[in-house]
Amino acid sequence: MYLKHHNMWSDNISLIGNDFIRDEQGRAVGLKPPMIHSMNKSETVLKDFPEIYQRIHERKNVILLGDSPSDIQMIDGFEYDTLLKI
Repeated sequence: MYLKHHNMWSDNISLIGNDFIRDEQGRAVGLKPPMIHSMNKSETVLKDFPEIYQRIHERKNVILLGDSPSDIQMIDGFEYDTLLKI
């Protein structure tokens, strides 16, 4: 939302995150599968999003953003030339 608000979003950006199931009133009543959590943030989960996976699986430069120590495992299973971890 921040990138879109500041006109910085582009077609080469991919975002994967949990999404809610909502009722008729718009209230969150569950999570759409697959549920992404700190222990499964890797290529395995990425393959559950085939449109994004097809677009990025051959890229060799990675910027890995995380907020917990286990997020470093998100790169497991990827072949890359350059990795920036933040």
